[in-house]
Amino acid sequence: MNASLTLAQADERYYVRVIGRNLTDERYRVGIQNVAGLWLNSQYGPPRYFGVELGVSFGDHL
Repeated sequence: MNASLTLAQADERYYVRVIGRNLTDERYRVGIQNVAGLWLNSQYGPPRYFGVELGVSFGDHL
């Protein structure tokens, strides 16, 4: 489960965004490789992540 919340001015020139990814901190595989039938090599997805993004828009909006 991912989420984000963005607060911006009416003209959307400046904004602040709070980001959360993998909010349930679920452990999940993104890749598995069988190595000669002896063992499995697994790659897992990233853990829980929180971040803040600050932004400024320069010029005209399209």
